[in-house]
Order: sequence, then C-alpha cells, then structure tokens
Amino acid sequence: MLLRVRVTGVGVNTEWGLLMASISEDNGEETYLLVCMSSGFTHYRYSPEHLETLVRNMKIRLDLQAIRMNVKEATAARSGKTRFRILVIRTYTTLRRHGPRDHNSQILNLTSRQAGGSSDLEIVSTTTDHMDNAVNKSSMEQEKDAKKQTFDEMGKKKKGKAIIVGGSIAGLSCAHSLTLAGWDVLVLEKSSEPPVGSPTGAGLGLDPQARQIIKSWLPSPHLLDEITLPLSVDQNQTTDSEKKVTRILTRDEDFDFRAAYWSDIHSLLYKALPQTMFLWGHKFLSFTMSQDESIVKVKTLVMETQETVEIQGDLLVAADGCLSSIRKSFLPDFKLRYSGYCAWRGVFDFSGNENSETVTGIKKVYPDLGKCLYFDLGEQTHTVFYELFNKKLNWIWYVNQPEPDLKSNSVTLKVSQEMINKMHQEAETIWIPELARLMRETKDPFLNVIYDCDPLERIFWGNIVLAGDAAHPTTPHGLRSTNMSILDAEVLGKCLEKCGPDNLSLGLEEYQRIRLPVVSEQVLYARRLGRIKQGLDHDGIGGGGLEQRTMPFFSCAPLV
Repeated sequence: MLLRVRVTGVGVNTEWGLLMASISEDNGEETYLLVCMSSGFTHYRYSPEHLETLVRNMKIRLDLQAIRMNVKEATAARSGKTRFRILVIRTYTTLRRHGPRDHNSQILNLTSRQAGGSSDLEIVSTTTDHMDNAVNKSSMEQEKDAKKQTFDEMGKKKKGKAIIVGGSIAGLSCAHSLTLAGWDVLVLEKSSEPPVGSPTGAGLGLDPQARQIIKSWLPSPHLLDEITLPLSVDQNQTTDSEKKVTRILTRDEDFDFRAAYWSDIHSLLYKALPQTMFLWGHKFLSFTMSQDESIVKVKTLVMETQETVEIQGDLLVAADGCLSSIRKSFLPDFKLRYSGYCAWRGVFDFSGNENSETVTGIKKVYPDLGKCLYFDLGEQTHTVFYELFNKKLNWIWYVNQPEPDLKSNSVTLKVSQEMINKMHQEAETIWIPELARLMRETKDPFLNVIYDCDPLERIFWGNIVLAGDAAHPTTPHGLRSTNMSILDAEVLGKCLEKCGPDNLSLGLEEYQRIRLPVVSEQVLYARRLGRIKQGLDHDGIGGGGLEQRTMPFFSCAPLV
C-alpha cells in the first residue's frame, strides 16, 4: 500500500537525520517529495556517495495530525510497503525560496519495508537523467513559483526561516515564540548535547508574566508549576557579623514569583520543541547579510568533524549571551561594564538528608524556606538564599573585588580548591554559622563575574536581531535576566506574526520600540539595587527601599 506524504522539514547532523512529513490520504500513486536539509534550510554540500550513505542511515519519522511516530510504528498500522520517491537538493539555497537549481540534484527511490515486525529503509535506485514534470522545471520557473507559493503547494502564505544562535533559555524561548508565529526555526548551539543538571545555571526566579508566557508555549502547562516552588515572600535582613544575628529590614508577603532550577526550565522548554529544530555541536563563526537585507547566511563549525557549513535564512536571532559575538559585529567598540563584584554560587542538595544537622539548623534560622526569597545584607556584601524544587537550596554570595581576567568566552571562572577554601573561611567570619556551614558543605561551588552594560540604542540591524542577554546584559539583583529573555521572545514572535515575513523590518522595529525602553530601565535599576546592597552606593533608590517590587515594570511589562 502506498502512502502519499508531504515533507514538512528535515534535520541533519553528522550522525543521523530526521525527516518530518505529514500523511494525506492513500491514493495509490508514487509521489515526488522535495527535500532540503535542516528544517527547510539547505545544510551540507554532499557528494552523491556521501548522500546515499546518509540516507541509508536516516531515521524517518512521520507527523500525522501532530502526533509523531517513527516509520516502524506508522507502517505497523498498515500492510504492505510504504514507498517514497524523494528529490534531494544539494545546493546552498533554500528549497522553498529557490527550488532545485542545477543538474546535481538527485532523485532517490526509497522503500520502507515491514518484515517480521521491523522496518528498514534502503535505496532502491538513484538516477539523475529524468524527473517528474511536477519538479522538472527551469530555475526561472521554479523561482517564479516559489515567490508565489513559498510555503507549500496549497498556496499558504510565506513562512519565514529564522536561524537562532544560542541554545540557552533565551534561544529556546525565541524558538517557541517564532514557531507559534509561523516561522521555520533552526537553533545552532556549540554544546554537543542539551545540558542536563548544569550547575552553572543554578537557580532563578520567574515572575507571573513570564510564567504565563511559558505556559502558553507548553502542551502541558501544569508541568511548570510541578517543577517550581513558590516565592511568595521577599525579605531583606541585615546580619551582624560580630553577634551572628539577623534583623529584618523589609518583608513583602505579596511577592508572586516562583523558584526554579535553570536546567529544569531549559529541559521543559527543550522537550516541547521538535528535536529536528536543533543542531548541537555547531559553533557560530560568522554571518553575511544580502545587500537588500532579505537574506542572511550563517557559517558554523561542526565541532565533531571540524567541517564548516553554511546555512541560509531570512532572519538571524542573536541569543548568544552577554558576550555576544554577533552584537560585536555591529558594535565593535562595545564593552561590558564590570559591576565591581563577583558572585559565588552553589546549590546544596539535601535529598535523603532532610533530617541532617545542617538542614534542620538552616531551616530553624530561615523558617520560611520553600516560600521566601531571603536577602542577607552584611557590610559591603550580601547573599541571596531560597529553596528549589527537588530538595535543593540555592545560594549566591556577592563579593566586592577587582575585575578578574577572563580566560575564555564565559563569565564563569574556573576556581581552585584554594579559592574555595578561602571563601569558606571568609563566610565563617561574616555570616551566621548555619549559612556558613551550608556553604562549606555545598559541592562544586562556582564563581560568576557580574557584568552589565549601559542601555543599547538599538537591538536590530537589517534582518539581525538581539534577544536575551545579548540585547541587555544585566546584573541579577532584580531577578530580571531570564524574565527579560522570555518577554523578549514573546514580543518578538508577536511582532513578526503581526507584520509577517514580507514586512520583517516593521516587525523588528516594533519589537525594538516595545522592548528597548523596558529593558533599559530595568538594567539601570538592577545596577543601582546591586550597588546599594554591596555598600557601593548609599543614596538609596529614589528614597525607596530594597524590595523587588520597586523594579520598573515589575508587575506587567507591555507586550504587543
């Protein structure tokens, strides 16, 4: 029995590939399928021999009514053979924009056979000397057709193609928002695989607006509440280092945040996206923009093979962090501002040790753990302390010091045991014994260098746009970094959906108009709040206090 299928995207890396397709009614005919690499983007320039090897080893999935199943499961429900005839494009141009352009295109007859409960994919024949009339058109005809129907043969409106550099929370958030806006998305990330339990992300706080947005992206919104804990209280207290006692300064009992572990949020967002959308182990190298700013080409290095490949799209989203190399292309003289302090960070895992002396002691002096965000202020220093899901306690200790010399493209310093021992000794002289003990028993603490920057005057150029920390590096004192990234993504997606791919510049202008004033105020406010808590600024904030809710746009930042 023959199935009529339409390819909706394909993802390829050096080891395996995924072909995404949708099944329409069986019509008893063999159907030509136009296939291009990497979710609508031509990815690799393969020799015919290499291409055959690749396709032989392909894992194919069929997308039927938004339910993904592999070929084995799909064919198990039907008897006989499932036959595919696929035209594979081997050029650096995208299929839907340009179509097949040269005689090197290969037609591959593939057969998926069910035998003994298993399903195999093999090449039956390869030919280049004949094509079906449906695909055998001149390049001029195909480009003319592509301009009319750049999405598919049904005449739907054009689908833009976005390349996102950066697979952190900002990049994943943009992937969700742009996908919902009707864009094809490809995410490039230099890490070889998705992070699992990454310690360098540690804890974060999500505000109500960001939580609502995340839930709108998830097929099972309730999962967000299941992996977070409430932060209903925001408390600032001072610590007397000599007497080792604390005194409450401010207490806000209407603080509607939730605490989360960075890797839990990342995993939640990642698993709700098609895996074909990601190219792990691909390091961004450079980009070029066409003269009319309608096309962007990105060069990336495949870390495993050291092969350089080129990917083409309509939009490049720079979600590559506060040290963004894409931002540097437009602002070569840009420099981050060192805050004057670094942050020791750690996550104490007490699962299985709930009744230990360390845990019972810390809960006695911090009785509202599990619902409270604690700020302990010492002399020219302060800590942040709160509980995370799954029996974890997150702590941050800000220490004034000269700017360290960064050895790599990361704001996380490699620390020695000597540095850790010194930190433990200093903690015992400043903080109450229970907190100092918890810091000492925390495995693998790490040190972040804290930077921000003066607000940028713009966050897009042509069809290149900044999002997340690339657009607004900030100090963490207002719990803004992740929340700003999520709102960036949501506004970007809504603006591009509203204006459409044909009016990309208008959408990016609206994104900038909405987000730039908000993030600018929040970055400067977080900077001032951090300086006050570190004893570097004694004037206060507008005569006000230390509460988080004094942050501009605290409860509701404008969307589209």
